[in-house]
Amino acid sequence: MYHFKILLLPIGLLLAQTVWGQHALLTDAVQDVQVKNEIYEQSFSYDAENTCLLTFTVLDTDKGEETVYEVNAADLNEHKVRFDTQGKAVLVEAETRGSKDLVRVIEDGEIKGFDDGFEIYASGIENARNLVTALKEVVKTCNEQNKEILVAGNANPTFNEALTFLSSEIGDMKVGSKEYGQSFAFETDQSTMITYTWEDLTEGESLKYIANVADFNEQSVSFNTKGGNVWLALETQGGRDLIQTYENGELDDYESKIEIMASEIEQARVLEKALKVMVAAAAQQQEPSFLPGNASPDLGTTTRFLQEQVGTVTLSKAIYEQTFTYEATAQQIRYDVTELSKAEKHSYLFNPADINVNTIGFDTRGSEVLIQLETQADRDLIQVLENDEVDGYEDKVTLRTPGIEDARRWCSALKRLVSLARENQQDNFYQVAGENPDQSATLQFYRKMYIR
Repeated sequence: MYHFKILLLPIGLLLAQTVWGQHALLTDAVQDVQVKNEIYEQSFSYDAENTCLLTFTVLDTDKGEETVYEVNAADLNEHKVRFDTQGKAVLVEAETRGSKDLVRVIEDGEIKGFDDGFEIYASGIENARNLVTALKEVVKTCNEQNKEILVAGNANPTFNEALTFLSSEIGDMKVGSKEYGQSFAFETDQSTMITYTWEDLTEGESLKYIANVADFNEQSVSFNTKGGNVWLALETQGGRDLIQTYENGELDDYESKIEIMASEIEQARVLEKALKVMVAAAAQQQEPSFLPGNASPDLGTTTRFLQEQVGTVTLSKAIYEQTFTYEATAQQIRYDVTELSKAEKHSYLFNPADINVNTIGFDTRGSEVLIQLETQADRDLIQVLENDEVDGYEDKVTLRTPGIEDARRWCSALKRLVSLARENQQDNFYQVAGENPDQSATLQFYRKMYIR
């Protein structure tokens, strides 16, 4: 004989396992409350198309003041949903994740702005406990739903789909009496390069940002409110100033962050996902070599590239003339730079094999983009000439570049040059000293190479 059991769950538990049930429990738990002689009429509702959009209304009948709180439950911190007593009142409080101002507050029909939380009244301790339980269940469910946000109808958009969506979705908007113009564009031949422009059409002010999305930190992409508006922020990795900025059409200093305006929080939520997809996939879109299609250029190709690329750089306050040459026989680089306004020429002579390949990199200083080369162990092995007169030796030299992308390619070429120079130096050593050199042969080689 077979035996079986039927498990009867409490109706409250069954309801809590469905979105409909969770909202039903919350609707029942939100009640009118009397505190002393004051009566607060309260109600709860949600958006039928987006069940995570919650609205709590509190009407102080004595004063005739109505306060409405609108929030997406996914923005609430489950662990900050709680209740407490205040005098004769029992209050249920909810706070946003990260204390962001994402709760829209409307007082007597007028939008007052955004806050980082809200509170409603409970009729007693047990009612408060039920309210907290019901709201926490909604928050849990919405946090899971938030992971499945669709970008242009796709839960897993590609890099190009994310770019296309952003360029079509980020546009002009009107907030109150103010109008704003926005555009988001990417280069067709180098899709990781984006340009974002923002204009205050009312005040006639504008900002333009040019950046490589591979420089952004995916974890920094987020949205928040500021001054009653909704903004998305993207920051560079390490907070480096790698974003070229123009203010009212004039070249400004490089910055580390871009802020993009959204029409509302729900739009920002979708834009956030698209931006994160874009940043996460950008590294795979980057050309690995400074010469497209040539992953391992030889010494001649590398030096020719640098000789052709290193040239005049024009800044708002100065012009620098630069030349870069490599003498293969002497294994020596000569880098000349002249600041035209001062008519001072500085020359730097060094063996690329002496450069520390691991420290080759670029950075910005104001509106300048600089590459710094440092010697291994910080030794003073770079000969410096001022107006062709020997001025001593230093352990580093700085090159100026026209922009971030030029600097990125120059650094790649310089690293390749240093690596090839070291290989050549090692080959020369064995040619001069033999396959199994003794101490005398080794010393003789280094005297020939370094003592001049």
